Parts: sequence; structure tokens; C-alpha cells
Amino acid sequence: MIDFTDFLNYLKHQDFYDDQIAHIETIPKKEAEFGELNLPIDKKLSNWLENQGIKLWKHQAD
Repeated sequence: MIDFTDFLNYLKHQDFYDDQIAHIETIPKKEAEFGELNLPIDKKLSNWLENQGIKLWKHQAD
């Protein structure tokens, strides 16, 4: 996983960088909220998602 603090520091030290980042804010993580679709989807797609272990996030299911 990318360490964004290190990545931003790397960018700041590049020749092309010229105070281009105006604001940096760290937002605390929170647990994912998963949802269920209220509309039916194709059974093949539903099975594929399940077989891949993919769950829809709440905002995707709304």
C-alpha cells in the first residue's frame, strides 16, 4: 500500500514541483459500510461477484 505522506514528500522534492499542493488533510479511516441491491441484477453477474468475494459498498447499492 502507498504511504501517501512519503509520496507527497517525494513530489515536493521533484524539479517540476512548484508549490502546487495547496492543502493536505488527513481524514481518519472508518469501517466500510456494505449494502444490498434492492433491484434485481443478472444471475451471472450476481454469482460472479459472490465468487470473487466482491461486496457492494453502501453508496453503490443505494
